[in-house]
Amino acid sequence: MAGAVVVVVVEVGSRAFLGPPMVHWLTEPGRDEQADFDVIYAVKPNGTRVTCAPNPPNNAPQIYFIGDSTTFGQGVENLKDFVGLLSCRFPQFEFQNYGSLGQGLNYYRMVIDQQISEQTISAFLTLYENDLPTLGKNSVQRNLRHWLYRNSHLYSSWQKLKRKLRYIIAKRATKPSTETGGPDKFNNPRKVFSSDPNALQFVISLNSEMQEVFKEELKILLLSAKRQNTKIKFYMSFVPEASTVSDRHRTFYKSVGASTLPPLGKPSPAYTLAKEVCDADRSCEFIDIFPDIFGSHGTFYHPSDFHWNEEGHRYMAEKLSSIISRDLAPLTSNPVVED
Repeated sequence: MAGAVVVVVVEVGSRAFLGPPMVHWLTEPGRDEQADFDVIYAVKPNGTRVTCAPNPPNNAPQIYFIGDSTTFGQGVENLKDFVGLLSCRFPQFEFQNYGSLGQGLNYYRMVIDQQISEQTISAFLTLYENDLPTLGKNSVQRNLRHWLYRNSHLYSSWQKLKRKLRYIIAKRATKPSTETGGPDKFNNPRKVFSSDPNALQFVISLNSEMQEVFKEELKILLLSAKRQNTKIKFYMSFVPEASTVSDRHRTFYKSVGASTLPPLGKPSPAYTLAKEVCDADRSCEFIDIFPDIFGSHGTFYHPSDFHWNEEGHRYMAEKLSSIISRDLAPLTSNPVVED
């Protein structure tokens, strides 16, 4: 009984002082030094990555960007990520970059449930291959862990601590190397493929159970957004895995241990499912970027990394700029700022 009281007190106190548990999962400011880049990330007081206008106009319409490391802009300088570029072009809006390294569907649901408000006119969700659910096959267990992740400071703190411990153990187990971006680096292909040569198997195929779970989770995200704001304009895109669009990356992946690679030039099953779910929902517009990314022949990605370089982020900014100009800018009287 006493233990339960302590848990309640800690949870209530944490919520009062820290806000929702999402605070534990935002990417912290700091330096990210890897083989292809050396970047220092800056964040705003609310923990999201810096944008062009840290103090937008009062009551400015909000545009939210939700995703993982690609949305955050891992590997590019501040304001060179696509959200930062857009924020400089459209100063009449309040841009919030809720991208965060290593996150997935649980985190996206958390952002939608805890941040979207009546002032939010639009949300852009950018998915990636590793967003597929990994919380177990049992739906009761999965839903319980979903709920704890979104609502419990203690649970989120414990999960984050376990992640840090795994990183520390991996770093200590790594032999010293003068090569920047060694296997201990977070989100590094060398680390991924040295641990699991078949790490891209889920990009090749998904069993029927995993397909249904993925579709169910995406539908829940859309329903959650509509519950928060019935008038919200929701957009969904999916970043292709580099090996599906780039021969250069396929060669590199093999050199660092990958033994199984997906087909070149073909969207993954998860990409196709995401498009299917979004197209079936009248409140969602799917932004199909695969043809353009494939046509870039891998130049949008860092040479030895999973992530977009500045060229990739400029492409995405241009792609989304046309949508914002078409759908959202007419809702305000302020002009677009040309680059």
